[in-house]
Amino acid sequence: EAAAEREVNPNPNPNPNSDPNPHPNPNPNQDRAMLAWLRSRPWSDKAPAGWLDAAPNDEDEALGELLATGLPFLAVADWMQPGTVDWAAVHSEAHARQLSEEERGDNCAAALEAMKALGFKDAASIIKPSDLAAGKVKSRARGLLWLLMRQVRVWASVRVS
Repeated sequence: EAAAEREVNPNPNPNPNSDPNPHPNPNPNQDRAMLAWLRSRPWSDKAPAGWLDAAPNDEDEALGELLATGLPFLAVADWMQPGTVDWAAVHSEAHARQLSEEERGDNCAAALEAMKALGFKDAASIIKPSDLAAGKVKSRARGLLWLLMRQVRVWASVRVS
């Protein structure tokens, strides 16, 4: 019976909060595009200096590592709605890669709260801050970033018209 189940579902995922895509980096070109978008504009002027430097040199892991700090979500959210983020409560070392998992978890919890404040209640509720900080939900984290990218584009087009 278990063998038959493995044939139907070769990669069973008993944890509904874990990443549905177990591959480390399913689309490196998409990651490069998202990193380029993050680097394309000055986000919140209150964000810690050098927050984008948290991305490691390894292109295949850069976006996932950066998203696990919570800092991109916080910076973009604060740019979209100034005052959404309490920067005094955000953990930011000189290199965000040096943040402990607990500090990352705090940042990710604040990021998901900021996403909810921006109206992404459903999207932010599907991820646990601890899973985001541990890098366990990379494809969902990319999905949240994509939602922010889309919303920024919508807001920019509304401001222009």
